[in-house]
Amino acid sequence: MTTSDNRFESEASSASQADGSQICELIPAIQKLVEALVTPEEMERILESATRTFEYKRVEERMLPFFNQLAELSSLEGPLSSGVSDEEDVATFSNLVSHAENLWKDACLLFKVKRYAASLFLAIVALEEIGKIAVAKVQLFARHQARLRGEFKELKVLRRRDNPLYSHTQKHLLAACAGAVVNSRLDKLLGIENVNKFLSDVEAHKVEELRQKCLYAELQGRTLHLPYESVTENDARFYLVLAGELLAEVSTFAGPDLHDFLTKVEKIEKDLGLTP
Repeated sequence: MTTSDNRFESEASSASQADGSQICELIPAIQKLVEALVTPEEMERILESATRTFEYKRVEERMLPFFNQLAELSSLEGPLSSGVSDEEDVATFSNLVSHAENLWKDACLLFKVKRYAASLFLAIVALEEIGKIAVAKVQLFARHQARLRGEFKELKVLRRRDNPLYSHTQKHLLAACAGAVVNSRLDKLLGIENVNKFLSDVEAHKVEELRQKCLYAELQGRTLHLPYESVTENDARFYLVLAGELLAEVSTFAGPDLHDFLTKVEKIEKDLGLTP
């Protein structure tokens, strides 16, 4: 590591300590402000509500498996970026985000013309890509830290069929859903019961089944079931909003366009009659 790198780390550490001291000094002021705005009775109700939500969604139980899956995928050989610099890695990450965003936009267009089965299919595919974004973000940070330490070693770029990151659809959903466990905005938009059911469906591997039903006709007994007959407007709306919200949540580092995307998500939600 060069002298300039050491100096940079030293300056960063000093800045971090200074920021930490300033934050500590602000805590009493913030506490007084909260006490002035919220009565003890109101605060008690807020805490009781949060506790009920955590228990209902089994947050403590679900968080560890979700993040274990994310960590497992992030540590596998076969990175989602092969950039020779941080700048190239960030550019690749931004392209991955743009790809997921385009899938979500196409799902929105299909929803508007009432092609609910196709819209739902693309929303679920977008969720799978959001899982890759969550993994790529962890890898991006790890590659940056390795470069700072002078320990960077480029991993072999595997063929798609040999790369676990492209063959673990269920794990991608698990990685993407880590945000849904504690996302109170989703609870308000879609209803906590519906979000909780989605999390249960992920755990029971039912989302992949739903994905397949969006595309393929299936003979059940003597009756032919077609996708457009079994997928409802409510089904498509739920996954459309879910994918948009989770994409906005994991897309940090993607550049200044993120705020524009959040605005697009909120506009779609408003058009659907949803408000947080």
